[in-house]
Amino acid sequence: MEVLKRNRTTAKQAMAIENAADNPFVKGKEHSSQYYQLLNHRRQTLPICSIEQRQAFLDKYHAENVTIVVGDTGCGKTTQILQFILFDEWESKLRVACAQPRRVAATTVADRVANEMDAPLGDAVGYHVRFDHMVSEKTRLGVLTEGSLVMTLLGDPDLKKYACVVIDDAHERTVNADIIMSTLKQIQKRRKDLKVVIMSATINLGKFKAYFGTSNVFEAQRQANAVRVRHLETEHLTGYVDAVRLTVIHIVKNKPKGDILVFLTCIPEIEELVKVLRKELPYLRVLPLYSSLPKPAQKLATQGGGPQTCVLSTNVAEASLTIPGIVYVIDCGMQKEEGYNPRVCMSTLLTAPISKASARQRTGRAGRTQPGECYRLYTKEFHDVMEPNTPPGILMHDVSGDILMVKALGYHDVVRFDWIDPPHPESYLRAIGELRDLDYIDSQFRITLVGRNAVTLPVHCVWFKCLEKARDLGCLNQMITIAALMSTQDNILVRPYDVRGTADEMRHAFGHSESDALTRLRAFSSYYLKKKGTSRNALAVWCHDSFINSRVAEEVIAIRNQLLHHIHKSIMKGEPIPSLKEDDEDYSVNIRQALLAGFFSTAAISDSSSDVQFSSDQYKTVRGNFPFVLEPGSSLVGEQHEWVICHEFYYAGIQYLKMVTAVEPEWLLEYPPFDDERLPRNFFGELKNPRVKESLDEARSKLQWEQ
Repeated sequence: MEVLKRNRTTAKQAMAIENAADNPFVKGKEHSSQYYQLLNHRRQTLPICSIEQRQAFLDKYHAENVTIVVGDTGCGKTTQILQFILFDEWESKLRVACAQPRRVAATTVADRVANEMDAPLGDAVGYHVRFDHMVSEKTRLGVLTEGSLVMTLLGDPDLKKYACVVIDDAHERTVNADIIMSTLKQIQKRRKDLKVVIMSATINLGKFKAYFGTSNVFEAQRQANAVRVRHLETEHLTGYVDAVRLTVIHIVKNKPKGDILVFLTCIPEIEELVKVLRKELPYLRVLPLYSSLPKPAQKLATQGGGPQTCVLSTNVAEASLTIPGIVYVIDCGMQKEEGYNPRVCMSTLLTAPISKASARQRTGRAGRTQPGECYRLYTKEFHDVMEPNTPPGILMHDVSGDILMVKALGYHDVVRFDWIDPPHPESYLRAIGELRDLDYIDSQFRITLVGRNAVTLPVHCVWFKCLEKARDLGCLNQMITIAALMSTQDNILVRPYDVRGTADEMRHAFGHSESDALTRLRAFSSYYLKKKGTSRNALAVWCHDSFINSRVAEEVIAIRNQLLHHIHKSIMKGEPIPSLKEDDEDYSVNIRQALLAGFFSTAAISDSSSDVQFSSDQYKTVRGNFPFVLEPGSSLVGEQHEWVICHEFYYAGIQYLKMVTAVEPEWLLEYPPFDDERLPRNFFGELKNPRVKESLDEARSKLQWEQ
């Protein structure tokens, strides 16, 4: 490795080291026979591994500090470019970081690269994702999730330990990726030696070239294998899930043997179809693939080989993950798409058409090693009217946590921050107001000490206020678990459509009439106790009968452990964590008051007058006077609480309050939005909802009388 010079390495020099007997990454050991098999295989099958392509990349990389890499899905750009850079930067003794949008991609890429380099995972090559990491002092190439890299930036604002940062799958335009890229652009003004590589198969090249002020683009070649694209002639009438089932059966029974990759929209669809296909095609190996799947199951789905396999995946398999042996791709043409209405502060998660870029990515998963076929379960006309690219995440989410993060990174003037695409002005103003009410920023809009502590939490920053209040009220242990429960992708309590009634009956066993958060807490506590003295099979049966999602429960445990570690340092300063028992007199009151400390801005007052259909479960928000109803599965349905708060407003055909907790009007009075001058008024200065003021005035009188 001594011959390698930083930013002057040649492909010939690097490949000579790869060809040598001695393993440069494991002192005193020679390369294994498997290493040479992998090396020869990728040089034969991946054009990017040729000496000409490798040198072409290095020439681009050496020429400027920003390089944009484009190349079709499966061309090897992720795994090979990282190795090219590592060899080139070896002399610097600095690290190379690669940011991935998902955990499963980060761990899979790190494992693959370490295997190709004949290096133990965690030594020269490592990864860092939520709940898990394998890195050491020896690590020179770290594959991180975007969230992990943002947290790295908090502790090392100039990334002084890094020679190069690679952003993979930049076309996904997640908020974290946008923040990272904008921050890297600023860091490069201070660090002329820092290299940045942006990679994607379907990037909006013009936008990124203009943003980074570069025309330095490397196009990675791919081995040409024809992929035949088949569209439906007419729209399928039975729905795309059943169309997927029929297409899999058709391929297995009528086509030459080859592995199948199916794109679906969500985990419940995948899990249900796995059961159906395993029953209908018992000789076909059917495997699920999604980000929250346990690592062994992920590895099983991505390693290839064995009997004919059908992998059912979310869009996690669109980009960074390449599954060997895929010949057939079935693209349902849909995805779960998040949205956000800043005026109502309402999230949406709807099934929506994918973009043309995503369709191209999915098609590219077929025919990597031989000719393939892509079955698009939509018409050519439908494809032609798809949006060209996925919209930026910053336009689709609440940005309060992201704006706080930008401020924590040292960029006070968020309006003038060099966003690739700025947040919507209304989203920005709404976020600033919320951060101000939470005391995360001061009157000059500068981040406070409380805000700095909040932004380092491994969950949304709003939970810091809940945790602080819970500490003061003696229920911090419970609030840590609730924060973890609310930070999972899915609900711990499942409600299958076909057995909703039975699931709701079982939910009543855990139900708490004053808070859905307390309902989930009971369910998790039952799982945790059951797990301690029960075999794995017996626990699985109990979870099935109790409608508890064990995968989510295990994720809660992981988040909780991470939070505990953080809170011991930031909130408790090493002191014991206070806890309450469920039979304590103030158990429910204190937990609900602690939840209010973070979610007071979601307060809503009962209003059964506007829609008979929902009776007492209709509410109107204080902020905006917008109508919402309780979720059908809420433990508060029919309880007729006057005031509630919620974890989230969301739209799914109806405007729902998600994860509801009952609160008392007296508790609201200590928070700024409930001062008379802050209550929403119309154009003429009249209160939008006089009942809000009436209720709050009654609460003030009650408090004065008690004093």
